[in-house]
Amino acid sequence: MASAHSFVVTLDATAAAEPLDLASAIQGMRVAASERDSHAAETSDGHLGGIDLFIRVQPVDAAEGIIWLKGAPTTAATVVVNFSGPDVAPSRRADDATLVITPGALPPAEIWTGNALSSTNSFAARYHAAYDSAPDRQAAQGYNAALRIDRAVRDSGGVHDIEALRQALDRSTDGTDWP
Repeated sequence: MASAHSFVVTLDATAAAEPLDLASAIQGMRVAASERDSHAAETSDGHLGGIDLFIRVQPVDAAEGIIWLKGAPTTAATVVVNFSGPDVAPSRRADDATLVITPGALPPAEIWTGNALSSTNSFAARYHAAYDSAPDRQAAQGYNAALRIDRAVRDSGGVHDIEALRQALDRSTDGTDWP
């Protein structure tokens, strides 16, 4: 079980039909993890729901080239985001301490594609400022999954009540508002 101050999210592509590069999904997730509670000299990969976030990837080589992840603690993942299947499905419990979710339904493409770069406060502009490229679909999925997790952690008061967290995540499966 995660401590009160941190939790692990695993981006999972192990069941993908072809090898999947999750680098942009990680980057999208980190944009969201830096929006509300970030601070200088962080020792985690950012914050979701006001709690330190550590990001893992399965399989490990699905994030080849990403060398700046902080390194997750040895605790099991609290949330696994499945990038191998459909975008939208209800969350499910993998065990007593782990939830499996999908990235969730994305807003219309004009909200997250390079076309939105002209709006300085858009996800696309923030992503471009951080990574010097326009976001792709996986970046948007990572960002969307992170927004879902952030809101669910805040709504359920943390990650200690896995059933409350699952219910909060299920409320955003079909879409969530982007800032």
